[in-house]
Amino acid sequence: MTHQQAVWTFLTDLKHRRETAKRLEELAKSNPEAVVTFVEALPDGWQFQEDSETDLLKRLHAMALTCIAER
Repeated sequence: MTHQQAVWTFLTDLKHRRETAKRLEELAKSNPEAVVTFVEALPDGWQFQEDSETDLLKRLHAMALTCIAER
């Protein structure tokens, strides 16, 4: 893979991650109960993982709880 291809692949992956995160944030706002139910079904200790997916789940969970509280 050339340098240019590697950069293009990275930027494309980043764009897809951002689009996915945006769709998940919309879901957390439109159907917060689904997000809370999903998070509650995760195994114990999930929140102690240190990666971007765990950070996203924490953010979505907080968003969902806020939406439920504001109703």
